[in-house]
Amino acid sequence: MHAYLIVGTSKESIELQKQHILETYELKELTFKPHKIADVREVIHLAAQAFNNTAFILEDMQFASVEAQNALLKMLEEPTSDLTFILTTNNLHTILPTVRSRCSIIVASIDSVIENSEMIETFLSADIGERLQIVSSLTKREDAITFIQSLQVILTKTMSENMANAALADASLKAAYALAKNANPSLTLTNMVLKIS
Repeated sequence: MHAYLIVGTSKESIELQKQHILETYELKELTFKPHKIADVREVIHLAAQAFNNTAFILEDMQFASVEAQNALLKMLEEPTSDLTFILTTNNLHTILPTVRSRCSIIVASIDSVIENSEMIETFLSADIGERLQIVSSLTKREDAITFIQSLQVILTKTMSENMANAALADASLKAAYALAKNANPSLTLTNMVLKIS
């Protein structure tokens, strides 16, 4: 099991990130808005049914009560290998720190994608040496995370046109996970480039 928390104010950018995860791991989706504890109990009941390769989409978690989030936390603490949870919110601080700590946090921002689109296009058309040079300049964690997230959004849009991007999409998702777990940004990005070359 893996859990993602997508944070963003734009429904479009959240949707792009969500679709990227679903397509990369070929997951079926079940969508809920678990704002009350009874809603979370329904999700827990369904999760216990052992759905294979299923993503439980928990939307608008900024409206979830503290009790509902605590009930969800119990489910996130007891991982099931075939399940993925994708939580969405427009405000990270409305999510309990204990829930956030169980999730890979993805900040969905169309602005950062637009700002980085030229660099991403250069990266995608570059050879391994040029790719390593591009990522070597991204030494700050925030820059590395923004780069990965922009890369994921652009890859989601182009994956159907170019299946070679599927391996890069998978590697970028693993890099995002490593960065969320406090991995060294330079080493993480270098490792990603080397894995896809």
